[in-house]
Amino acid sequence: MDEFDFIELAQLRRNSLISAVENLNIKQLDWRFNNNAITIGSSLLHIAGFEFLTALAMKYKVPPFSILSSEEWKTYKCGYLRECKSMPPIGFHSEYYINLLIENRKIIYELIKSSKYNFDEKYFYFYSTNDPFDVQSNGEFKDPKDHDKILSLSNKLILMRLPQHDNYHRGQITLLKYLQVSQ
Repeated sequence: MDEFDFIELAQLRRNSLISAVENLNIKQLDWRFNNNAITIGSSLLHIAGFEFLTALAMKYKVPPFSILSSEEWKTYKCGYLRECKSMPPIGFHSEYYINLLIENRKIIYELIKSSKYNFDEKYFYFYSTNDPFDVQSNGEFKDPKDHDKILSLSNKLILMRLPQHDNYHRGQITLLKYLQVSQ
């Protein structure tokens, strides 16, 4: 698989996600099943935030979650309700979320086109027993301090899972829409 096949696949998944939310109103985006549940808006912000972190990690060659202190992160923090113990975003139109998704994905595509990523289909499985930071345990890396190789593989694995991340949250959003209608 080359970068263009990957981008086409990723864009198909992204278009499906956007079509699921583009006609939702603020009330639907902010609805919660209970006080501990996520909203559709927070799910969208989570996706955009993950891609924001991935883009920065690719650009600066650091692990994605090492950038959580950046000023721009504040925009996306509400998408990580459990991890950051924050409240869900409230009062945003679907266009707000869609624009974040489009802009962050554009940045990722540009970084992919400017990099030398070898897209290997074996990394397309969403649930994998290969934790990118445990790679040295399988003998692939002889020196566990080989940070650049581990980081490169880590970012590649994250990239490969972006379409699945969209798919997962598309299913989550479909379920939340169904629960809203059923109540």
